[in-house]
Amino acid sequence: MLDYYKGIEYYKQLVEGDVEDFMLSLSRLGYARCNNESPETWTCTEKGREATERLIVEARLDCKGIQGKVGNLGASEILKIATELKRDQNLDGAIEALKLAYKKIALTGTSYDVETYLRLSSYLQAAGRYDEAWGYLNKLLATGCPNQPTNKPLQALNNSKIYNSMSRLLKDENKLIKAVAFYALSLVANAQFYYLQGMEKDWPREFRKEQLQAFSDLSQPDTIRAFLRKAAGKSAEKIGLEELVPFICDTLESPSSIAYDKLLVEIDHILTK
Repeated sequence: MLDYYKGIEYYKQLVEGDVEDFMLSLSRLGYARCNNESPETWTCTEKGREATERLIVEARLDCKGIQGKVGNLGASEILKIATELKRDQNLDGAIEALKLAYKKIALTGTSYDVETYLRLSSYLQAAGRYDEAWGYLNKLLATGCPNQPTNKPLQALNNSKIYNSMSRLLKDENKLIKAVAFYALSLVANAQFYYLQGMEKDWPREFRKEQLQAFSDLSQPDTIRAFLRKAAGKSAEKIGLEELVPFICDTLESPSSIAYDKLLVEIDHILTK
């Protein structure tokens, strides 16, 4: 079965083509045959399958002006299209689609998790658009995700994931010390999330106990050291990780309120001594 795109609907949306005519032309070439029991799917010969998929991908890679072609769709559908475009290595089209989806999400009041928004920085990074990715991550850090509830635990969790994306971006640019510094921020924010969850009186007592135990585990020197060494890789011995570990432990002694801008400066100072 040709299931490369469900019903070839994304092809239809992106290149404004007539799906039926497209598939009939493939059929005349001996590449595909309509499945009478399920008209939205097609059966391909072994010889024709690869050629069929290649024709679809080539057509999608040629499409221009993604936003104009999918502007009538909902955010969730556009997010799916962005995934398919990235699978085709059409990163510019995927980036356009994500930006449009985000605009629609902001207008609908629907809440999406931070991973949905981190897709854009990942796509920009894959496209080599590092400055744009960095600017986007800083904006996301400052403004947060649209329509999400404003509570401190969720903010800490989101920030942890954003810092981690920043670290990956910096590492890809071979800025190792900065990458480790932002990874350290990610560790602190993740531990803070569990602490704040454990202090929420509205949660069941057993759940709060589990969260505080997770915070305690993440605050241990051996745990922090292991994570940082993994992030630093072969350069772990060349930077000040051993001095950084107790500093992070001290920081997590007062996890209720952490000034991350100041923390970054202090971490950077330790690593660059």
